[in-house]
Amino acid sequence: QLLPVARFLTGRAADRRGVAQAAEAVLSSPVTATPLIATMAHQGLAIDAFLDNEPEAVRAQFEALQQSRGYVWTVPSVDHLLSLLLLTLGRRDDAIAGLEGALVLLGKGYWPGYAWAAYDCARVRLERNVPGDRERALTLIDEAMGHAQKLGMKPLVERILTLKLQDQGIGTTGDIYTSIVAVADSVQRDRPNIAGHAAPDGTVTILFSDIENSTPLNERLGDARYMELLRAHNAIIEAQVSAYNGYVVKTMGDGYMVAFKSASDGLRCAIAMQQAIAGMALTPSPSPDPAGEGSHGAVRVRIGLHTGEMVKQGDDFFGRHVNLAARVAGHASGGEIFVSGVLRELVSGQSFTFDDLGERPMKGFEQPTRVWSARWA
Repeated sequence: QLLPVARFLTGRAADRRGVAQAAEAVLSSPVTATPLIATMAHQGLAIDAFLDNEPEAVRAQFEALQQSRGYVWTVPSVDHLLSLLLLTLGRRDDAIAGLEGALVLLGKGYWPGYAWAAYDCARVRLERNVPGDRERALTLIDEAMGHAQKLGMKPLVERILTLKLQDQGIGTTGDIYTSIVAVADSVQRDRPNIAGHAAPDGTVTILFSDIENSTPLNERLGDARYMELLRAHNAIIEAQVSAYNGYVVKTMGDGYMVAFKSASDGLRCAIAMQQAIAGMALTPSPSPDPAGEGSHGAVRVRIGLHTGEMVKQGDDFFGRHVNLAARVAGHASGGEIFVSGVLRELVSGQSFTFDDLGERPMKGFEQPTRVWSARWA
């Protein structure tokens, strides 16, 4: 069962033949398997049948799992999985009803399973799109994201963000928005008190950063090597934040949101981050394709900054200025520092050099924003 579950959670390929042989050994053993073990074997076969869209195998496992309804100790739970099998059989309305029932059961404290079921229910409702579906889906997306972020369920966070961006009409390639949006989304939800990090004039400078192409990099390196690299990256980022009087508002994996009282401190910190990462030669293990991590074969960070009025705008600061800072960062590529026109004006006359990138459309804002690229090399 573990291999199909891992495949379900991560999307990575699994040894289907090995899974089938193991399940067959359990189910055909002369010693009758306990109901729990038999259920786990059928769950593994059902997950593979669903992921490979095999209707005949789906029908067989749907029948086999009927007597195990209410079993919730794994992800997906049996009720959740049965609903997914109904999707393969073309019974979408029944699948949605089943997912809602699974959520009631999982809502008693089985939060990892609840988060996954909420995501699937939201996804299917958006596909069906009858009156009331989108409203319910958006509620489920928020609930799923809240649990997934608290539990550190990165693969699910990425899927939820992709679903959310698609619903907003934003296409995604790789993980271009993932880490930055994950941090921004969490901050929008929690709205931490950062008034103590505002300048005397009430402004706060917000910096967002993350690693370019972190998801494919993680997949290529494996979790152990990627975590080693991530710790080195995080140490560099946090050392520079401390050196330039910044405050880490939120961090999730490779994504950071940092607040500064001074716009110039924020920009100097961003430049120091890029220089430190380049100077440390933060690179993955040797690869036959060194360009796989970027044009220089090294880990590259993208950074965006914006300054807004915290004191005057209160809660709207999160809705406007934090969102804009995240959007500015989302336009950057690895090795780049992008800033809003507001921040560029605040540091004019100081020893910074910029390239004018013109106006860029920012999702969620009616007017485009003028963006500048800060030189740091």
